[in-house]
Amino acid sequence: SGIMFADQIRIGGLEVLAKHHIEEAMPACVEYLRTQNRWGSQKRSVELMAILQQYGAHAQTYVPELEKIAANFEKGEGDFPRQATEQKVKAIRDGISVIKASKDRPKLARISS
Repeated sequence: SGIMFADQIRIGGLEVLAKHHIEEAMPACVEYLRTQNRWGSQKRSVELMAILQQYGAHAQTYVPELEKIAANFEKGEGDFPRQATEQKVKAIRDGISVIKASKDRPKLARISS
């Protein structure tokens, strides 16, 4: 996928996994949220949280980690624009609220047994 457009293939892969409720995508989504390249991350964070929300109440397991990620971003990201960081934190916090309120528990599948 190359460096410049790596996010598109990663997001696409996570979207396919989430569409089929593949369990392994949840921790991968959280890890990508934490480790993604900063540039453009305010948009990707919205996409990643939307992907995670597809798992409904199953994603509640990851709320503590999501809260840590949001708190870490709130501390600032060096030369990354503060407004973009605030957008990213808002996307995560809004997603956490949706996940916490979710009662939906879609049947999960696994890639490996």
